[in-house]
Amino acid sequence: MSEPEIPEHLKSLAEIALSESRRLMEKDGSLTMTVIATLPSGKNSVLSIPNECGDLLNSSEAKKILFDLIRAAVQKSKATAVAIISDTWFLATTKKMLDDNPGKSVLELKNTLNFLDVEPLLAKGWVTRTEAISVQVQTEQSVLMIVQPYHKEGNRIVWDQRQQRCSPQSDFSGAQKMYGVHQSQAGHTIM
Repeated sequence: MSEPEIPEHLKSLAEIALSESRRLMEKDGSLTMTVIATLPSGKNSVLSIPNECGDLLNSSEAKKILFDLIRAAVQKSKATAVAIISDTWFLATTKKMLDDNPGKSVLELKNTLNFLDVEPLLAKGWVTRTEAISVQVQTEQSVLMIVQPYHKEGNRIVWDQRQQRCSPQSDFSGAQKMYGVHQSQAGHTIM
C-alpha cells in the first residue's frame, strides 16, 4: 500500500516547523515543544511550552494531561491540521543485545526489559540513544512524521540524515493522536 498524499500546505507547514526548530536548537541549544493548529479559517494557532517548563515533558502523567488538553482543543476548534514539534530521543537495539541474550528475539527482549530505565541498557551496550527533532503533521486522514536526528560536537549541532514517513491516520496510535478514536477512549492503557 502506498503512503497517503500529504497536501502541499501541510508539507510546507512541516518544513517551516522543522526549519524554525533547527534555528532555535542552533541558537539556544534546546527546544521544548510547540503545537501549531490550522483552524478552519486557515489561520494558525501556536502553543509553545516555555523552556523553563521543559522538565514537565519528562513526566508521563504531565504529557498525558497535556496531550488530552491539546486533543480536546483540536476537536473543539475543528482544527484541520495539527503539527507537534519537539526535541526528543529514541533508542535502537544493538547486535550486542541479541548476542548477550541467545535464543531471544528483539520483541521478547523489549517485552521483558525495562526500557524506561535507559542507563543500564546503555551501559551494557544493548541500545544506542539518538537525539532528534520530531515533527508530526496530522489531519483527519494522514500523519506526516519527520525525524531529524542530530548530535552535538562541543557547542555545535551536527544534523544527521532526516527520515520522513507518511501513514493513514487510522494506522497511528499513542498519546499524540489528535484525530479519530484515541486508545484511552477505546479502553486501552497508553504507555
